[in-house]
Amino acid sequence: MALYGIPIWVGALNTRNRSLQRINQRIIAVRATWGYRTVLWMAATLLTTDPPWELQAEVLIEVSATGQAS
Repeated sequence: MALYGIPIWVGALNTRNRSLQRINQRIIAVRATWGYRTVLWMAATLLTTDPPWELQAEVLIEVSATGQAS
Protein backbone atom coordinates (compact mmCIF):
# COMPACT_ATOMS: atom_id res chain seq x y z
CA MET A 1 0.00 0.00 0.00
CA ALA A 2 2.81 2.42 0.86
CA LEU A 3 4.45 1.86 -2.50
CA TYR A 4 1.29 2.67 -4.43
CA GLY A 5 1.81 5.59 -6.80
CA ILE A 6 5.60 5.33 -6.87
CA PRO A 7 6.02 7.16 -10.19
CA ILE A 8 4.33 10.19 -8.63
CA TRP A 9 6.24 10.48 -5.36
CA VAL A 10 9.62 8.84 -5.95
CA GLY A 11 11.06 12.10 -7.28
CA ALA A 12 10.20 13.87 -4.02
CA LEU A 13 12.37 11.63 -1.84
CA ASN A 14 14.48 14.07 0.10
CA THR A 15 15.86 13.76 3.62
CA ARG A 16 12.65 14.98 5.28
CA ASN A 17 10.37 12.72 3.23
CA ARG A 18 12.60 9.69 3.81
CA SER A 19 12.44 10.39 7.53
CA LEU A 20 8.64 10.56 7.44
CA GLN A 21 8.50 7.31 5.47
CA ARG A 22 10.80 5.59 7.91
CA ILE A 23 8.63 6.63 10.84
CA ASN A 24 5.61 4.96 9.23
CA GLN A 25 7.62 1.91 8.16
CA ARG A 26 9.01 1.56 11.70
CA ILE A 27 5.50 1.61 13.20
CA ILE A 28 4.37 -1.16 10.86
CA ALA A 29 7.55 -3.20 11.37
CA VAL A 30 7.38 -2.89 15.17
CA ARG A 31 3.76 -4.03 15.17
CA ALA A 32 4.69 -6.95 12.93
CA THR A 33 7.47 -8.02 15.31
CA TRP A 34 5.50 -7.24 18.49
CA GLY A 35 8.47 -5.20 19.64
CA TYR A 36 8.63 -2.32 22.02
CA ARG A 37 8.39 1.32 20.96
CA THR A 38 12.12 1.66 21.57
CA VAL A 39 13.02 -0.79 18.79
CA LEU A 40 15.21 0.94 16.24
CA TRP A 41 13.96 1.34 12.67
CA MET A 42 16.89 -0.72 11.36
CA ALA A 43 16.28 -3.58 13.80
CA ALA A 44 12.53 -3.68 13.18
CA THR A 45 12.89 -3.71 9.39
CA LEU A 46 15.61 -6.36 9.53
CA LEU A 47 13.47 -8.60 11.73
CA THR A 48 10.55 -8.34 9.33
CA THR A 49 12.86 -8.62 6.28
CA ASP A 50 11.30 -5.45 4.89
CA PRO A 51 13.86 -3.33 3.00
CA PRO A 52 13.52 0.46 3.19
CA TRP A 53 10.58 1.64 1.12
CA GLU A 54 12.69 4.19 -0.73
CA LEU A 55 14.96 1.37 -1.97
CA GLN A 56 11.96 -0.74 -2.97
CA ALA A 57 10.56 2.27 -4.83
CA GLU A 58 13.81 2.85 -6.71
CA VAL A 59 13.99 -0.82 -7.75
CA LEU A 60 10.38 -0.85 -8.93
CA ILE A 61 10.90 2.33 -10.95
CA GLU A 62 14.06 0.92 -12.52
CA VAL A 63 12.36 -2.37 -13.39
CA SER A 64 9.36 -0.62 -14.93
CA ALA A 65 11.65 1.73 -16.89
CA THR A 66 13.51 -1.20 -18.44
CA GLY A 67 10.24 -2.93 -19.33
CA GLN A 68 10.93 -5.98 -17.15
CA ALA A 69 7.74 -5.63 -15.12
CA SER A 70 5.35 -8.53 -15.54
